[in-house]
Amino acid sequence: ERDGGLAQALRDSAGRLGGEQIEVVQADALAWLATSPRQRFDIVFVDPPFAAGVHTAACAALAPWLAPHAWIYVESAREPRFALPADWREHRRGETREVSYALHHRVADEAATLAPAPDAQTPTTPA
Repeated sequence: ERDGGLAQALRDSAGRLGGEQIEVVQADALAWLATSPRQRFDIVFVDPPFAAGVHTAACAALAPWLAPHAWIYVESAREPRFALPADWREHRRGETREVSYALHHRVADEAATLAPAPDAQTPTTPA
């Protein structure tokens, strides 16, 4: 959260709910996403200010932060649509008069998942 007052309100709410594992970061989201991730996340919520036009950039910047099969919830204005990463699959979508919301599932690259590590020995079979 970029706004200091809202960031503190989120920290207070997390404390009241016993959310010891919740970390509220006060920063510009795109700048924070450009840093090296300390961990990968299974669930992510994307809800930037609609008028900022940063949905495409925010979704693209999430790649190193996402677990291979992460779930991503995105809220946006109904129009215009924006580009989603190629490895996201829409699971469910809905709309109100002004808001579009969708749940996406990241699909890990099957070939990369099944490929041996670069230094792994490939077993051989005698002829």
